[in-house]
Amino acid sequence: MSRREPPIVEMMETFMKFPWWGNIAAGAITYIAMKWLIPLLFLNFFPQKGLFPMHKIFGQAISQFAPLALVFFGVTTILSVIWHIRRGTFFKNNANPDAIQAMSWQDFEVLISEYYKRLGYAVEETGGGGPDGGVDLILRRDGEKTLVQCKHWKAYRIGVSVVRELYGVMAD
Repeated sequence: MSRREPPIVEMMETFMKFPWWGNIAAGAITYIAMKWLIPLLFLNFFPQKGLFPMHKIFGQAISQFAPLALVFFGVTTILSVIWHIRRGTFFKNNANPDAIQAMSWQDFEVLISEYYKRLGYAVEETGGGGPDGGVDLILRRDGEKTLVQCKHWKAYRIGVSVVRELYGVMAD
């Protein structure tokens, strides 16, 4: 059984893959919602007596956590910038046959992902070492969806079983 990361770490890993400006927008929206909109809902729209009698306290408490949202999205913005710079640098430094031959299959998937991003595709990475159903990348452009399965082989000849497996994924 694999060890899962804490939910906050999983959230940060997800948001760091967003563009930096997406993190800034998400941080601003979350801050405004937590500081003013959610407390406004709790203070004005919930009945004074009923299912949730502590609505005023809860509304005020939410607004106190709004600065934490700014800190969270500030950190993910910085991580996003670093992550995107590292991916771009990785592509530039490894787009040659010798580097490709020496890299791991995980790095090969990253390289192919960056290649398609540079061709103008929106790329969704589904691999990451777990079961991906035979699809490592999902490419989208001009309303079309393309599935990519990456195979990093150190041999020049590939057996027929691998080709049949790929055909089975395509048929599925």
